Amino acid sequence: MNAKSTVLNTRPFQAFFLASKDLIHLAEPYYEQIELHRNDYNKTGVLRPLSQNVWRLDKSCSIGSFLAQYAGLDAFINCAFNEFKLHPISALPDEFFIGDVVKYKKDLLKKQFESWYVGTRAFMLLPLCSDPMIDPSTVFDIYSKEWKKFEELVQIRHSFNHASAVKVPMELTKTGPKFWAANDDFLENSWPLTKTHKDHRSLNYRATSELNQVIDWVVKNLMTALPDKLNDDFMTNEKMQLLT
Repeated sequence: MNAKSTVLNTRPFQAFFLASKDLIHLAEPYYEQIELHRNDYNKTGVLRPLSQNVWRLDKSCSIGSFLAQYAGLDAFINCAFNEFKLHPISALPDEFFIGDVVKYKKDLLKKQFESWYVGTRAFMLLPLCSDPMIDPSTVFDIYSKEWKKFEELVQIRHSFNHASAVKVPMELTKTGPKFWAANDDFLENSWPLTKTHKDHRSLNYRATSELNQVIDWVVKNLMTALPDKLNDDFMTNEKMQLLT
């Protein structure tokens, strides 16, 4: 007779990171076709037809990769906190609350860790999972260009989560009896630090690769600071807990 049990997988971020890697790998050949098409037009001035499936699959796989990578970071931080927390949130010293977080300290202490802004969670994960407490400002400089890029990336992800119409200036050039070339490569159409286009449909292999690298930077810094906890075993091996 078979017994039915419930199993909790405590590390779902592994699947998200793998999905992101798989999707960006799938997007690459379509992006390369688009670049060849673009280079041919720049050399010849002739706009040759290119299957819409190529454009669509580059964007579909790229968007999926970015969203999966972000979900992976979110889950990575939460899983690390749940497995390795050594101190209550109330034990965090005042000097660790810097920048804009100072304004919200009282509110943060009343909320669950998982509901905090992802940047605050990444920052405070370090002292909460270390003894003696690591000063998070020694790992993440919140005034650095790298951290500001991360903060902008969070805004980009939120723009997907709460997407609405995006107005972008565009220049049209007639290239044939039935063809117009569209140019929307203007500064105001892109996010200032990551240079990611504000039109969600423009997220492609190149842009997603650069955004994913920002998330990789956060993960790498956390792993370097907590090597005995956030190690290869944590990143690659599943940890199952039998509930019933």
